[in-house]
Amino acid sequence: DLELWGADVQNAYILAPLQPGQQVYMNDPEDPKGETVLWLRRSLYGLKSSARNWSNHLHDWLISVGFKRSLEDYGMYTRGTGADRLVLLIFVDDLLTISSAAALAKFKKQIDKSKGGKWDIRDYTEPKVFLGCDIERDRAGGTIHFSQHTYISNIATRFNLTNTTPVLTPFAPGTVLSTTDETNGRNPPDPSKFRTKVGMLMYCAQQSRCDVAYEVKELSRHLQTPTRTHDLAADRVIRYLYHTRH
Repeated sequence: DLELWGADVQNAYILAPLQPGQQVYMNDPEDPKGETVLWLRRSLYGLKSSARNWSNHLHDWLISVGFKRSLEDYGMYTRGTGADRLVLLIFVDDLLTISSAAALAKFKKQIDKSKGGKWDIRDYTEPKVFLGCDIERDRAGGTIHFSQHTYISNIATRFNLTNTTPVLTPFAPGTVLSTTDETNGRNPPDPSKFRTKVGMLMYCAQQSRCDVAYEVKELSRHLQTPTRTHDLAADRVIRYLYHTRH
């Protein structure tokens, strides 16, 4: 009966020092004449290297307190064995841990500044959502259900596809998408909107709905100049996901 715990490090980027040898200068935002130049000592949001600087800074700290990085997934770290084992998942500054209560308490003391630790964090306790994915836990039954039903509902709402007829398959049987079809030039979709649809569908396929991976791959081949047929095919995938989201 392990504990799930979620948190994020507040103002993460500005906590990280610049890379060795990196020199960055900027104008003083409080100097309207622009006569003052500042020498940055830490990363800022918007700096190209900030994400890498923070990743390296966090990695170095985790290694110093006994964690080992997974060779299969650089966003996963582990520490300890048996009852002391703690698994840590990281996405930029968002953290998710799986461990015993004792191992979690030890980690909190190390990372949470309010408990004498390293940084100011926002404590989400046991998370219900992580990176757009829903986590439903039944402790009595010993199960954890992982889905994206909220994210999928938001996609369908965004593109006005909630009040639609359910479909049994992501694509209609026999669908073959091509660069040209009979709808060319007639009511073409907004390419930017189409790319947004496919991008949101891609996140679903990568995280929890591999059953639409093929369809998303096919739609991704037509991001530059989508036709009405491509747009309707994307809508059908959204309808399929929406009506099978639970």
